[in-house]
Amino acid sequence: MEHRNQTVAERRVLMSPNGFGSVNFPDIVPDPEGDVPIINLGMLDDGTEHIVAGLLAGSKYTPGTHDQPVTVHILAGSGTFLFNGCYECYQAGRVFKVPAGMRHGFTQVTRATLFVKVAEGPIPDFAEPLAEVAVAAAAS
Repeated sequence: MEHRNQTVAERRVLMSPNGFGSVNFPDIVPDPEGDVPIINLGMLDDGTEHIVAGLLAGSKYTPGTHDQPVTVHILAGSGTFLFNGCYECYQAGRVFKVPAGMRHGFTQVTRATLFVKVAEGPIPDFAEPLAEVAVAAAAS
């Protein structure tokens, strides 16, 4: 993961034209199709990593693989997701359980998409960790 030297306003602009308002994505994951803005919620005690990411309408997230299983929870948006060798339509509420080594990715984003990637384990009640991120940001 790489942190880009952008102002808060520049990071917010990444998402605001497509319905995410003033969500601040402080980090990015470099991608050949365009950087993917993220909020890394970090590791839980059980060793799972949790990342919230946003994709603009018309964008893609290049298909790839992971060394560990991941679960992708679609919170908002719609489009097409490469999963198990097939192009699957997605919308808010869809969950993809991706085994280790399976090629997957967002091949077409029709409506701006917000998703949570969980590397193994159940999705936490992420409202509380997000509130903690906001409190930490306000304190700094």
